[in-house]
Amino acid sequence: VSQSRYAVETQTIHSNSSSAPKNIHPRSLHSIEDIKSEVAKYFGVKKQELILEGREKSVTIPRQLVMYLARKHLGMSFSQIGNHLGGKNHTTVIHACRKVQKSLDSRSDFKEEILAIEGQLLLKKQKTTSDQS
Repeated sequence: VSQSRYAVETQTIHSNSSSAPKNIHPRSLHSIEDIKSEVAKYFGVKKQELILEGREKSVTIPRQLVMYLARKHLGMSFSQIGNHLGGKNHTTVIHACRKVQKSLDSRSDFKEEILAIEGQLLLKKQKTTSDQS
């Protein structure tokens, strides 16, 4: 992948956040650990499974969603995200973000799943914030 193509693709993946609920501001979530916990809970998998090498669909889709949400809400680099998910290569993270975005553009049910997870993350953030007050 050439340098300029890489820059354009990463900018597109990062800036394409039109599917986010209007009340969730990018980088408003706690951490990638919060994202992993909510995604694992939503899909009924163990958080630890998200960092393993498995390629079962029951784990790959949640793992890809964690990558996408971490990029979208936390602004983490592809390498940082990969490191938090078992040392995945940055190109794996780029591929996952593209795949999630493509699914978002073509499947309303998938968009609803992501919105539900983002909603839970927002509720968790609000609860934590009110507990600290």
